[in-house]
Amino acid sequence: MLKFHVTCNIKDAPFSSSSIIVNGLNSGAKNLNLYDENGINVHYSHLCESHGKERDVFISLYELNFPQFILNNAQNKPIIGSSRDNMFFILNGGYNSQKCGFVTLGIDSKLWKLQEKRFLKHKFVFLSYCDSNTRCGFLHLIHAFGKAFKNSKDIVLFLKDRYPTDKFISVVKELANFYNINIIHHIDNIDNWKDQIDIYASADAHIFVNHSSTNALTVLQGLSCGLLTACMLYSGPRDYCSEQNVIPIPFEHTLVSSEKLTSLEEYGLRNYLFKSGYTTQPFWAEPKLDSLSQILIEIKENKNKLNYLITNGRKMAEELTWECAALNMNYEAEKLLNN
Repeated sequence: MLKFHVTCNIKDAPFSSSSIIVNGLNSGAKNLNLYDENGINVHYSHLCESHGKERDVFISLYELNFPQFILNNAQNKPIIGSSRDNMFFILNGGYNSQKCGFVTLGIDSKLWKLQEKRFLKHKFVFLSYCDSNTRCGFLHLIHAFGKAFKNSKDIVLFLKDRYPTDKFISVVKELANFYNINIIHHIDNIDNWKDQIDIYASADAHIFVNHSSTNALTVLQGLSCGLLTACMLYSGPRDYCSEQNVIPIPFEHTLVSSEKLTSLEEYGLRNYLFKSGYTTQPFWAEPKLDSLSQILIEIKENKNKLNYLITNGRKMAEELTWECAALNMNYEAEKLLNN
């Protein structure tokens, strides 16, 4: 059996998603004696960029059908995604089916421990943990929350954001005033593990409506911390979420055009997605607003009856280890290299 190591050119903080993934896979590989700096080089790059070095395999978590730009960069090297849908995005872009696969990633459930609610105890808090980019779904969630809890200030929508634009900050305030609802828009970057975990300890439930997310790291973190979670069973969450551990949010597939991305940018949402260069028209998932509003109401009224979802979510997180992810990565990389 060949061994491997994961590299990345992004020098992020140790708690950023890229660092968590790279360090988690390497740590899992070391624990299984599968790590070798002279073995298969699995390079983490959304755009499949080699950064001037010879790479054997790419990890790319691009969130739509892959554009030709990324596929050209890969030069027929294997590309591994982090979910079934992520692999389909590669295939839908027109890549060689023998050169793409996926590996479900992991979570350190010993770090992301079960949490008791320690903050905002006098309020019922719905958390949504994502960056304000064009695929975050924040606008859908705000409208659904406003419809469900208009003129109620004892119920909080806590948007955990990072690097928002001034325009989007203004939009959130305008919508909060329009519906007369209580929105906490947390815009500061968090630079330590404790404060990041404390965010989950501020909430009664986690609502994740990202239109396309590949891995959806914050969903995994919330489940591991014991948060009641509602999300769409699409992209990353589809591989580890079900009606047994989350509340599924009904959704519909919608096409993603250059005009749609531009219109979302006009609300101040940052865009990291290609607007053109696709072989097939990309699409993503959008929640059905009436259903989402009703789910929010049901969670508020019946949270204690849904404790079995919390228990099952934590159990799933405990089983989704980095050792399992590393073993599957090693197998997938070797298989694809031999095709």
